[in-house]
Amino acid sequence: MAEGLPHEALGHIEQLLNNYRFDLHRNLGLMYGAHDPGCCGLSNRALLLTMLGHLDQAEAEGAKALELSERVGHKPSVAHTCQFRAEYDIILNRPEKAEAYLDTCISLSEKYSLAAYHNAGRSDAGFCPCRTRRC
Repeated sequence: MAEGLPHEALGHIEQLLNNYRFDLHRNLGLMYGAHDPGCCGLSNRALLLTMLGHLDQAEAEGAKALELSERVGHKPSVAHTCQFRAEYDIILNRPEKAEAYLDTCISLSEKYSLAAYHNAGRSDAGFCPCRTRRC
């Protein structure tokens, strides 16, 4: 994704999601990258689909990511997914929706000392309108 090759990145994410099994993999967030790989895959797929102009599919994938993060119940995964969802809403110029996800991300980050998500959430908050308390 970072290399500007969304189709190739989407292929890798498809492999990950085809192999992801909730019952087997939901605890991997405790070991690898501080977040669930399924939540990460769905969130990244939503952003890639947005880049490719498939907004309806992107919206559905983002919703699946949020649902999965709640099912996993791993707070860093919830913070991670909310931060990605906020980025999606910022891209679509929906700052009011983004703010709700950023509030959750930042709140969890402060409560559980998740510096990476806290910093990313605060940075994303800078894209929201200045009428919010964070801008």
